[in-house]
Amino acid sequence: MHPVADAVLGGWVVSTITNFAHGLPLQFTAPNANGTYGFGTQRPNIANLKDAQLAAPIPDRWFNTAAFTAPAVYTVGSAPRWVPNIRYGATRHSDIAVMKRFRIGERIRSQFRAEFFNAFNRPQFGRADTSLASGSFGRVGGTTNVGPRNIQLGLKIDF
Repeated sequence: MHPVADAVLGGWVVSTITNFAHGLPLQFTAPNANGTYGFGTQRPNIANLKDAQLAAPIPDRWFNTAAFTAPAVYTVGSAPRWVPNIRYGATRHSDIAVMKRFRIGERIRSQFRAEFFNAFNRPQFGRADTSLASGSFGRVGGTTNVGPRNIQLGLKIDF
């Protein structure tokens, strides 16, 4: 390659660590009148799990709250322990590094690095409130991201 073109285009390296994952399933609870009879946790009633899932959940309405009802006193709710189709927010996290190597004369080499942690700054929504007795039932209260986007620059010189 021509020396000028090599100085501009040559020696670049790009690396990435990307994580894509579904969120964990959620567990729903209802007010418990059966605690003295050995039922540590009360589940709400749900007629159909598919009715509880929304096609496009948003933090203020993560699932269909109308699909859940409180069980009658001294009865056990019908919801499963873990609801498989209602989950935490999905993870879409990318860290990217861009590096360029230079030669300065015969004995000196250098490397410039730019590292982008949480490069696209996407939110990962946390756990929705799944307590039927709560005033915020069905709402997500925050995110579980490792932090905002961070950019780090570095220069290394070997001689």
